[in-house]
Amino acid sequence: LHPQIKKTADSLKRELDKNDFLVFQHDYWTDEEAHAVILLELAVSELNNIKIHEGPKVYYRQACDNFIEKFGLENCYILDDVLVYNAERKFTTPESFISNLLTKEHISIIKVGKNLTEPILNTYEILDINDLADDNDFLIFLDDFLYPNQYIKR
Repeated sequence: LHPQIKKTADSLKRELDKNDFLVFQHDYWTDEEAHAVILLELAVSELNNIKIHEGPKVYYRQACDNFIEKFGLENCYILDDVLVYNAERKFTTPESFISNLLTKEHISIIKVGKNLTEPILNTYEILDINDLADDNDFLIFLDDFLYPNQYIKR
């Protein structure tokens, strides 16, 4: 079970990072019976609805012509010697991104442990950290997650 949860957590982190939801750290926890938690510490809780899509350097004529043809001259501009385009983000919060990712249509984007696909699709929840504050084992895990070097003594 642990390798499957780790694989899923690592893949989820990669996809969040690719979509500008920068993950500071991540880990997982399970009670070995009924619950597994993937914990993600993110840099931001919400992104701007516009993303700067970088194109080619301005001195590559053919590449710039192709970029302008694709996005339209009126939508492109130069930023630091690079042709750019302002693209609208589909997802501005990690919750909306994860909720979309963990659907039957999109779950294949991430690498999920072989025995976890159905349980994730049928039972996952996005929880606030306070929702788990009653589980003492989870609180011990959370303490280690937030303060990883607290037991190191010199």
